[in-house]
Amino acid sequence: MDRHEAQVSRRDWHEFTLQMFYYGDPEAMRQGIDPSTLRELTGAEREAAIDTLIEGLAYDDSLAALGLRLTRATRAIPDLQEHLPRASDAGRVETALALRVLSDDQQYAPEIIKVLADRDNPWSLDAAIALRHFDTPEAVEALYAALTDDR
Repeated sequence: MDRHEAQVSRRDWHEFTLQMFYYGDPEAMRQGIDPSTLRELTGAEREAAIDTLIEGLAYDDSLAALGLRLTRATRAIPDLQEHLPRASDAGRVETALALRVLSDDQQYAPEIIKVLADRDNPWSLDAAIALRHFDTPEAVEALYAALTDDR
């Protein structure tokens, strides 16, 4: 099987994210995620969730990268690195942030800066928030440029 294809079905992925991030309540999706269920997993259950989150990267769902970051799943670093070049803007922000947190590496800031640079991008605010985790001159310059844009 191609490494980029998920073994979990799209329906199962949806059910997994519903259970792990929204208490299994579709109405809660409007209120934002609650990662407490995912954070509380331990042992084999946690490892199985991490496996599912890694497979979820194939759907380019930013929740996959978010979940890997929240579980501190350092074994997912190679999968996140492989996913980053083909990620959508939302996925790019979450994947680069997950890589920053999991690897303690600043090199992923430019991926988020790309999203922030496009002021019409609906994910630019998320990019600005994510950049707070990067202590590089480029990140500071990008945030300053975004704040001083007169458009």
